[in-house]
Amino acid sequence: MPFANILKQNKLYDENQEDKNMTFEKVAQIIADYKDIDVASIKPESTFAELGVDSLDTVELIMSFEDTFGGTIEMSPDLKTVADIVALIDAQQA
Repeated sequence: MPFANILKQNKLYDENQEDKNMTFEKVAQIIADYKDIDVASIKPESTFAELGVDSLDTVELIMSFEDTFGGTIEMSPDLKTVADIVALIDAQQA
C-alpha cells in the first residue's frame, strides 16, 4: 500500500475519532448539566444507573440529545452506558 494511502487512512481515522470525542464531550456536558454533577466524573463506560439517571431522566435526556444532535433516538434497554448513546448518535450522523 502506498505511503500516501496509509496517511490518508490515518487522517480519516483521526477525524472520525475527533468527531466521536466531540460527541462524547457534548453528551457528557448535557448529562452533567441535567444531573448537576461534575462532567469529569462522566466516562464513556459510565452507566446511567451509576450516574443516578432514572427512566424519567432518560426520557428528558434523550429529548435533549435529539435537540442537540438532530435525529431520533429510540428508547431501548440496550442503551446502558454513555458510550452506547455516543455510538448511536455517531451512527446516525455518519
